[in-house]
Formats: sequence, C-alpha cells, structure tokens
Amino acid sequence: MDKYHGIRVLIPNAWQHTEHIDNFISVCKLAKEKHISVRWYLFGESNYNKYLSEWILQYRMYKDIEIIANINNLYRYVKEADIYIEWDDTCSLLKEAVRLNKPVYSSKYSDHCNTYLDHKIWSKDISELLKLIRETEKK
Repeated sequence: MDKYHGIRVLIPNAWQHTEHIDNFISVCKLAKEKHISVRWYLFGESNYNKYLSEWILQYRMYKDIEIIANINNLYRYVKEADIYIEWDDTCSLLKEAVRLNKPVYSSKYSDHCNTYLDHKIWSKDISELLKLIRETEKK
C-alpha cells in the first residue's frame, strides 16, 4: 500500500446493486465531513468504475479513494488494511481478513461479523467509521 497514517479500508469494487454504491458514497462523504482520516482501497473491476471516477473527481476525493486494478495477489492489501468492508459478496476476501485478525464489516453476514466487531476493541476512528456505515444502511 503506502505510508498513509489514517484508517486504511479495503473494499471489493464489484458492486452489484446501486444501493451499495450509494451507501459507500454516503459513508465517504460523512467520514470526510467528520474529519475521519480514511483512505479507501477498492480492488477489482466494476460496471460503475466510470461513475466512481467521475464522483471522485467531482468531490475531490482522489487522495482518499484508490481504485486498484485487477491484481493477482491482494495479500499485502489485506495485511496492511485496518478494516475490510463489503456491501456485496461477489468478490470476497472476508475469510482472509478474519484470518489476519482484521475487523470485518459485511452487510450480507451482518449478524456474525458485526457481533464479532462489537466484541473487539478498535481505534476510536474505526468505531466512528462503523457507526457511519450502520447509520447509512438504516436509511
């Protein structure tokens, strides 16, 4: 990855539903408004890459969001991420993230993953980020 000092979030860029990408965009905006230092790493290809790229430029998020093209070995990204988030399960690294003891948030497996998250102690910023995600999904 890089020498970024905020929260590093790894997300599959394999959106299947516009609702999930809208949630992602809402969380990005809220995190920036609340001054939570987050860099989002989206791996893989998506039908929404053009939309995402335009949105990134429009809201000047080019330092906050990095779209990672298809890379054969994502191990180093999982290892260096502070949290792994997935809104969809089409391109999951969930098992790898759990094995590396990373906090994992998954909308599909919310009961298991979120119970696991709630019983761990993470940094204040990760807790704030999770709160934003949960609030966004309730809307």
